[in-house]
Amino acid sequence: MTFPRWGGLRSGRHDKNALQEAAEFLQDKWNAVQQSLSRTEQRLKQAVDSAWTRLTKPRA
Repeated sequence: MTFPRWGGLRSGRHDKNALQEAAEFLQDKWNAVQQSLSRTEQRLKQAVDSAWTRLTKPRA
């Protein structure tokens, strides 16, 4: 994982550009995590539904 150029602290003051860049980076990562969880949730739901269907299917 690579991080954006932070810019650091200058004489005790935050570099606003670096903070904005960091905030955008973290927001992008958070969005990616949420999308991944959503896809995982859908796959899990499909697996449970499939298993339930197989378990409750009347046998011939």
